[in-house]
Amino acid sequence: EVLDRLERRLIQLKIERVALQKESDEASKKRLDTLETEMKKLAREYTDLEEVWKSEKAALHGSQHIKEELEKARLELESANRSG
Repeated sequence: EVLDRLERRLIQLKIERVALQKESDEASKKRLDTLETEMKKLAREYTDLEEVWKSEKAALHGSQHIKEELEKARLELESANRSG
């Protein structure tokens, strides 16, 4: 959810940047500078959060794999016990 909000905000800022680049007045240039700074900050934040998300996803996937292996071993043990 946080990543989605950051991504939407970055898209909004990119749209605003395109509009501001067409302007030549001083206020627009100042806003463009401010906007560029904010975009860089948000992009860094997005990248950091995305890395955290990817590592959490990988850890979860690893945990799921371990659970599957444990379940498989349990079933094999039950089968062996029944077979004698």
